[in-house]
Amino acid sequence: MPAGRRLRMACPLTTGASGGPWLEEFDPATGCGYIDGVTTNTDLANTTLWSPPFDDGVWVLYRFADRLQGHGVQPETWRAGVTEPT
Repeated sequence: MPAGRRLRMACPLTTGASGGPWLEEFDPATGCGYIDGVTTNTDLANTTLWSPPFDDGVWVLYRFADRLQGHGVQPETWRAGVTEPT
């Protein structure tokens, strides 16, 4: 296993589950909750799913991307080192 903090959940899903959201404080009545991670891998026996927990860096990235789209910048034109729009 790679170093670093990861969340895990007992689950029989296979590698096709990759990218699925991990919800926190999900309210079935409203269908709302917080995405706290995404499935990155499973063990070979398909008994456990793993996810890195989201931290403040994920929120910063989301807000940055959201503001870029508001300025007409399309995702395919993003480059490393682009400064945040004003």
